[in-house]
Amino acid sequence: MGLGAESLYTNVNGSKNVAVGSGALFAMNPASDADTFNTAVGHDAGVAVTTGVENTLIGALAGEGNTGASYLVGIGDDTFRVGGVTSGANGAVAVGYQALRKLTSGGKNVAVGYLAGSQITTGDSNIALGHQAMDEIISGDRNIAIGHNAIGNAQGGATSGDSKDNIAIGFQSQ
Repeated sequence: MGLGAESLYTNVNGSKNVAVGSGALFAMNPASDADTFNTAVGHDAGVAVTTGVENTLIGALAGEGNTGASYLVGIGDDTFRVGGVTSGANGAVAVGYQALRKLTSGGKNVAVGYLAGSQITTGDSNIALGHQAMDEIISGDRNIAIGHNAIGNAQGGATSGDSKDNIAIGFQSQ
């Protein structure tokens, strides 16, 4: 079901999708008849999703950069927005303005809060909870940041964005 100008615009084969907002799930069109179960609510939410299944994207431009990832949950404007989110990012969860905004292929990431994990592109298995938590990690893996700006300026690895296996709890910890 599409409600809004150009929602589900190119969809021919996908079914059981819900798109509310202009351009929501605009490019959705799997290669064959399939129940794809995507939900997109907001202006251009999931606009580039072509083959992804079971995504929930709520907010203006939420999931705009998702082309083929599945099982994403993005709640908030600009979640999963920048640059080609692929199946490598399957199962990621982003809640908050620009949470996991730049994610491309990093899987199993969870980010909750304003700008939480906003710079992660390829990092795997990270958990960021809090305002700007883990907003400097780019490719680091297995980090846990809880608190305002926790791992906001991480140490270790070749660069702060490459830090791995850190746990930081508290205001500006690490």
